[in-house]
This record gives sequence, C-alpha cells and structure tokens, in this order.
Amino acid sequence: MRLLNVKTRKLKEFFDDDSIPDYAILSHTWKAEEEVTLQDLENPDHVLKKGYTKIEGTCTLAAKESIDYIWIDTCCIDKTSSAELSEAINSMYRWYKSSQICYTYLSDVPTNKDPYESNSAFRRSRWFTRGWTLQELIAPRNLIFYDQEWKPIGTRLELATVVKDITAVPAHMLSADASRPWPNTAVRMSWAANRTTSRAEDIAYCLLGIFDIQMPLLYGEGHRAFRRLQLELLKQSEDESLLAWNLDSSLRMTELDQFTKDPHRSRKVNFGKSKNTYSRGRHTFCAAWAVLDHAEMQTIILSTEVDVEPGSEYLLPVIPLPIVQDDVLIMIARLKNALTVCFTTFTRGTSLGSTTKIILCG
Repeated sequence: MRLLNVKTRKLKEFFDDDSIPDYAILSHTWKAEEEVTLQDLENPDHVLKKGYTKIEGTCTLAAKESIDYIWIDTCCIDKTSSAELSEAINSMYRWYKSSQICYTYLSDVPTNKDPYESNSAFRRSRWFTRGWTLQELIAPRNLIFYDQEWKPIGTRLELATVVKDITAVPAHMLSADASRPWPNTAVRMSWAANRTTSRAEDIAYCLLGIFDIQMPLLYGEGHRAFRRLQLELLKQSEDESLLAWNLDSSLRMTELDQFTKDPHRSRKVNFGKSKNTYSRGRHTFCAAWAVLDHAEMQTIILSTEVDVEPGSEYLLPVIPLPIVQDDVLIMIARLKNALTVCFTTFTRGTSLGSTTKIILCG
C-alpha cells in the first residue's frame, strides 16, 4: 500500500499491514484528464493540474487531525500495472475500513446549501450515482462530507437520514458499529441498482468489498464480470437471494440474460423486498413430474422462505444448467412451452402435496 506524506508530498510504500501508519483517505468522483496520477508526481508541473487541489485539500485536513499520511486512488495506485490494480481493487474496501477518517469531497455541491431540501445539490451529487463510491460510503469508520470549497457539510452519522433516503442504504449500515448486521445479498445488490461505472466490468468489481469477495480482474470481459461475481457469491454463500429479480408479492426472476449482466434490473422498492433463498443442503425435492411436453431440460430450482401453500402458484428463480456446481440441487423437468409443473416437496420436514405448482421462469 502506498501512502502520501502530507508534509513532503512524497509517496511511501508499506509492504506489511502491521507497519502501515494511521492515514486519512479521500472519496471523490474524478475526471481522468484532470487528476494527478502516480507518474505525474514525478513531474513538478503536477501542481498545475486541476486535480492537485484534492491532494492539497486532503493533506490540509489530515494535518489538522495530526495524521501524517493520506491515500487517494488517483495517485497512490500505479494503474499501468494490471497486477497492482487488481490487488488494489480487491483491497479497496479494507483500505477504506482501516482509515482513521474518510474525507468525502463533493465537487458539485456549493457552499451553504441545505442538504435536506428535496432537490438539494447534495441529493443530486454525482458522488451518489457512481458504483465505486458505494463501498466508500459504507466501509470507513468515520466519514465527513465536504462541499466544493472544502467546507464540512456534516458527518455520515449526522446526515444518515438524508443519505438513507438517497441511497436506500439503511441507517444502521451508516454507523461506525463494526458488529452491524449485513442485509441479505439481494438487498445489498439493490444498493447498486441506480449506480454506474465508466467500464462495464467495474459494476462487478466495485461490489467485491460489499460482498467480501476476492476475484481476479479481467478488463475486456465486459458484462461477464458480473456473471463471475454471481458465481462466486453462489459458491461462497448459501444466501441465493441475488437471484430474486423483479419481485412483487412472490419471488421470481425473469429475463435471465439481462439479470446476469449487471444489477440495473433491480429496483430499490421491489428488489429489496427479497427474502433469503436456499438450496444446498437445506431442502429435499422429490416426486413425480406432470409432463406436458417431451423436450427435456435440466434446471436448478431454488427453495425459498416464501410461504408455500398446497394448490397455489408460486414463482421461483431458475438458472440454466451450465453454471451448476456439484453441491447445488438439480431437478430434471420435461418442458417446452408450458412452464408449469406439479411436484411433491418437503420444506423443513413438511409435505406440501403434489398439488403445489411451481412456475419456472427461464
């Protein structure tokens, strides 16, 4: 990890986590042509770049707190090294979490504007629309928002009500409590629903810390990055609520291709209603299929915490066979155009009877 000394404005690299000193960290949105890069620091003219004001502002704030080092993504990572960039992105959440304080600079928010107003500049800030800033909002122990003139707007805790309203991130996740309970996968994914990134891959990579996932970066893979993220989540967790897209009163997933590309199919109001879903080792599916056609198709069906009553119809997510893992329950159904199949299943030891209908979407 490289840190910038607030007095000398020189970088220093730390290889051992135990040797890393206290540091402040910056969260911001940036424009590539304006920012000071690691390579720019070797050129005295870097102070003429517009982005240097962020280095200056962060150093000034840190010095007032008697913090000797700062970390800024634009100049503390060598982005010309794919290996270093991959390591940095996989470490990003931890770095924000380990900082003494996070200064969140909102370059598009004027001074002395009420953040609580319904159409305030604070609510409309670009910072709340970017994928990378989601983990930067949640991870730090302490976070202060600053306006375009580096004047404090308020702490994350002080502004928790309005931040929750903007982001749908619950208030308890905006506290500094290390033991705060995390919502299920679907709810966390919904926080990214209205956020964007410059590169298609980054909508997956920016969520690694939110899900505590380590994953190699493959720029050029496009939307496949988000599919890889979902597979990693399925491998490492029994919570499969990430498959619950486009919810209403029941659980269903539609338009598989769109769902697997990115989280934008999710909407705060509906996606966040999802309950945890499970399959591996939790339930046993058995019984005879009512076959309406003769085309054989293999699918995974996920059981769910949604209450199931005999004789009713329920919508459950289904994934195609190619991403099946050995430890994921598989059912074989003969399907073609008809998507309804009757079966007997045991949920938590209770037989529901063969009249229960599951409508397969996929």
